[in-house]
Amino acid sequence: MAERPDARALNWRFVVPSEPGGVLLLPVDGERLAGTIVPDRTVESLHAALGSGPYPAVVAPDLGAWSQLAESPAALMRKLGAAVDRGGWLYAGFSNPLFPGRPLRRGSLRPGVVRRCLAPAGAWTIERFVTMPDQRCPAYILPAARRQELDYLLRTLFVPYTDKDGWRAQAIRRGLAAMRSVTLASPAPIRSLFAPAIAVVARRSS
Repeated sequence: MAERPDARALNWRFVVPSEPGGVLLLPVDGERLAGTIVPDRTVESLHAALGSGPYPAVVAPDLGAWSQLAESPAALMRKLGAAVDRGGWLYAGFSNPLFPGRPLRRGSLRPGVVRRCLAPAGAWTIERFVTMPDQRCPAYILPAARRQELDYLLRTLFVPYTDKDGWRAQAIRRGLAAMRSVTLASPAPIRSLFAPAIAVVARRSS
């Protein structure tokens, strides 16, 4: 029996403004929703889907994985923005190259680049979120502009987990604990700059 996709890959549904029919969905690992348009993970299929827009909404929970079919994550973000119809929205999740635990990870995108990528398609209202533990299957999608939600998670739910053993495990746990302390002491606007993964909900003006 085939394994079911992880339900957390669909948690973006809790933060987007609506669920219109005809959403272009670039899935993480085979997840599907009724009424969505899902291309095959090939250059040809992705190119054809992007060229068939505009769409009322576009969803790419793991931008980095699909960016392998484009020139770069930034290039794919520009193309996704261009595929959103006026008044529509875009959800995109991606790893953060500024995160100290995984610096310059392949397929990552700096949060500050998003607005520049979307600008050619028009005016946007962009809301930033921190996704934990990562962008692929986020158990938590927390607004970056407020500190209450992330404070609660770090103070009560944070576990410095690692699958390593011995001295490596101790070093990783100490590093994670130190990052927790630094994050709790940082102003809200700074925190998302060094988060492990980021998601944006971008709404295009009508």
